[in-house]
Amino acid sequence: MTVDAVPKLAQCAAAKAIAEWGRPAADITHLVFSTYSACQAPTADLRLAALLGLRPMVSRTMLSLHGCYGGGRALSLAKELAENNRGARVLVACSEMTLVCFGAPDGGNIVGHALFGDGAGAVVVGAGPFLDGEQGPIFEMVSATQTTIPRTEHALGMRVSGGGIDFHLAIQVPTLVGQSVEPCLLDAFHGIIVDDDDAPPPCSGNGNGNGRWNDLFWAVHPGGRPILDNIDKVLMLEPEKLAASRHVLREYGNMSGATIVFVLDELRRGRSPLPEWGALLAFGPGITIEAMVLRCPR
Repeated sequence: MTVDAVPKLAQCAAAKAIAEWGRPAADITHLVFSTYSACQAPTADLRLAALLGLRPMVSRTMLSLHGCYGGGRALSLAKELAENNRGARVLVACSEMTLVCFGAPDGGNIVGHALFGDGAGAVVVGAGPFLDGEQGPIFEMVSATQTTIPRTEHALGMRVSGGGIDFHLAIQVPTLVGQSVEPCLLDAFHGIIVDDDDAPPPCSGNGNGNGRWNDLFWAVHPGGRPILDNIDKVLMLEPEKLAASRHVLREYGNMSGATIVFVLDELRRGRSPLPEWGALLAFGPGITIEAMVLRCPR
């Protein structure tokens, strides 16, 4: 069932990421695996490591039941691991299958059944000197923060039951995310020290994002159309700024933590050059918001 299928789905995405990276799988030093779809021990990261032929001494971290912010949390953790372990190369893998959430159409989960989809995404994260044959960076992760909106733990959540995973999504979630997203972004951009000519837009001028968020590129987890619409409205974004997120939602659905990897891939494959600076947002149970400052290497 899903305990076998989830790591196999992750293997497909991870094998592609490793091949594009340009180095053998044995050079991976750390593995961060995020999923809500496979709850067992030994955990799915061990199975994935074996499928990929990673070294027995690879350092593994399993993120379970983080839901839709799992991809953002995995990337943030990979950033910390790469920066604090010289020569580290961290494989981030996110894999989800909605079968564990499938139940009778009693009205409780019917919206979720229509919104969520299966998928897996993977990236290789590193810091420091490049290795022979290693592809250069696509995005630089400059700064990352995590924020939990107080008193919202009952608005969005998941629970393991005898029938699988039961999830709850309150109608207020898009509004709650919209109300909190700008302070989270400003917190992520706060303290970035760069030359004035190089400063990202929110670090310039009056010290807040007012009207300058459109100078960035955006990788936003598409939890649903109302969430994207609220972010558009609050940040006063131009229509094309969330085009990558809307495309992924339309074509693949909400694949929980894996979705943000699809959005990043859509951005890098776009026809138009991206601005130098960007922002990543992911949302999940808690309500938890992952915010990250991104930069396109020049």
